Amino acid sequence: MSVNVMPLLTPTNQMSYDTAQFYNLALAIAAGCGVGALAFRLLPPLSPALRARRLLALTCATCVAARSFSRSRDWRIGKA
Repeated sequence: MSVNVMPLLTPTNQMSYDTAQFYNLALAIAAGCGVGALAFRLLPPLSPALRARRLLALTCATCVAARSFSRSRDWRIGKA
């Protein structure tokens, strides 16, 4: 939300009050957010098989990383 509000506030040293420019920018930001949400809505969802395969691959990668971390002795305090 702050990323969208900051262009509207435009903190500058010299203030300018242009209502038309403000409404134009506000409309552009709102339309851009709407187009982005619509683009995600138009994308087809992944198949359950592909989602399961990706989840399994991520889980296996996490387990391998955790196993290699637990084997290293560098993380133990007081052991050199």
